[in-house]
Amino acid sequence: MKEEEVSKIVQDPASDRWLIWVGYILEEDEEGRDIEYFGKFVKTKRAAIGIVRSMIDNTSPYRIIIQDTASFKDKTIDHQTELADFFPLERDE
Repeated sequence: MKEEEVSKIVQDPASDRWLIWVGYILEEDEEGRDIEYFGKFVKTKRAAIGIVRSMIDNTSPYRIIIQDTASFKDKTIDHQTELADFFPLERDE
């Protein structure tokens, strides 16, 4: 899922409310980690937790984030919409 798609979907009031981010380490060396994130929107918190449990049981994720996107749908407030804003620890500085 690309940054533009996430921004567009999160700001859409009709979109699903919960966003699940799963990060996997592709490579790791002394210079750092190469991490790939995959995102999925779901309607309920219960569905998000079910998907996360399944991923933990069947894969080896580095990081899983469940995010409530309800506050991002208020167009009067400027919210984070860049992928780097979702993951400040992974941002290159």
